[in-house]
Amino acid sequence: MDEDLKQIVRDHLIRSRHESLAELQQQNAMSTLGKVRSMDVFSWKNPGADALSRAVVNFQAPVIWLCTANECKSFFRHDPKIVSAFRQVIIYDDPTFECLPEWHTVPFDILAVEGIDCAVRAVVAECQHHRIVLLTGENEGWNQTLQQFKDQLNTI
Repeated sequence: MDEDLKQIVRDHLIRSRHESLAELQQQNAMSTLGKVRSMDVFSWKNPGADALSRAVVNFQAPVIWLCTANECKSFFRHDPKIVSAFRQVIIYDDPTFECLPEWHTVPFDILAVEGIDCAVRAVVAECQHHRIVLLTGENEGWNQTLQQFKDQLNTI
């Protein structure tokens, strides 16, 4: 292969990689869903533990975190000191979720419910004060979960 063709192929591969990385970052970025009553609502697909920790600490109001049981366990194992940043954690995919023994002294409520509709009802009960509501989720079922969440918010 001549050098010009090699350079064209190299440039194309680099450009494709940058486009793919940009698309991936966009898909996994925190998104604002607007304001509902006195709550600022956000969603975030697959947040990394470090990024989630930084975001939660920087919010200007108490955070209600809607998450999967797996995310909850992983996040608190990664950064157990961050618990004080939450007002409430609502696990929406496992109504039988049990706290780890070391969580029995955490300064917030952990609520396990079945489904996004129950999670949103629990959030609405908290809406008398300014809060941040953050929905996170993993790849599997994320689009459906996010759509259900948005649909439920529209009923408030």
